[in-house]
Amino acid sequence: MVFLDKNYSTAIVTYESLSIFEEEEKLQSLIKEDIYLIFVLSQSYPVENTTDFFNGSNFAMMEAHHEFKSSYEITKFGFFKQGLMSLRSGLDLGILSTYWSIVGNNATFKDWLRAREKTPFSKVIQKNLLTNPNINIFNERYSIKDFLDKLGVLHDYVHTKGVPYSTFGEFQKLARSQESNETLFERWCQLFQECVQLIVILHLLKFPIASLNYDFIKKFGSYNNSPFCGGLFGDFQENFIRLIGQEKLDFIQKIAREDDETVGLLEWLNSHLDLSQEEIDMIVTEEHKEWEEQENMAKQIKLKTE
Repeated sequence: MVFLDKNYSTAIVTYESLSIFEEEEKLQSLIKEDIYLIFVLSQSYPVENTTDFFNGSNFAMMEAHHEFKSSYEITKFGFFKQGLMSLRSGLDLGILSTYWSIVGNNATFKDWLRAREKTPFSKVIQKNLLTNPNINIFNERYSIKDFLDKLGVLHDYVHTKGVPYSTFGEFQKLARSQESNETLFERWCQLFQECVQLIVILHLLKFPIASLNYDFIKKFGSYNNSPFCGGLFGDFQENFIRLIGQEKLDFIQKIAREDDETVGLLEWLNSHLDLSQEEIDMIVTEEHKEWEEQENMAKQIKLKTE
């Protein structure tokens, strides 16, 4: 059924039908995995010292995560153009997160964080991305510009480049049965995955340790005890292979193993003795005990305030 008016009931029907469609096509789990991956990246930025933990260095990636979540929900309600606009915002923020990590946590960044400085233009961001040696090496084999050009269509939806990129044009195609809600949703899925792909590539090149599946549990007993050094707590290799392909992942991992900072970090991590399973179990048990104590304390405080 085609609806030309996006009222409440229409949006709910569209949401329900697309929910069924994405489950049948096995899209839902993949979309949620990719959104979660962006969240994981937003939480994996290296912490140079505890006093600077809340410096906002991961702000752009956190915002990218929220934009992708919003884009997904908006699109399922049938607001395809608006979903693509939010997708573009998530892409820009994800790229911007790598840009700021290259430029540094300087006064300009602080001013941008406080909305006293304008967001850098796209050309400035792209130019600075290539100043990173790892991104530059990757760019020589796989052009970053090609990735960006492929996603340039999102810019057309943001600025409504004529009828084909407008909500009106979207309705026309639906009314003429030239496209369906399912077709439009599949288009969003493809563009969404390509956005995540580029953001992941840039992040892994800036923080190469994240591309390697390092066993932090073996060294530290739990992820809570592990250092925030840019590595990912858990095995995300299958996600990376699905998103960027084995060939590109192998190349990024090769870059990682030749990256001086990553080599030094791995040497430091490996200098820690492996824990026995008994020691790991003791650490986990102690952590669970602490969590239970905190939960009980929170419940007691809540009862006193009620």
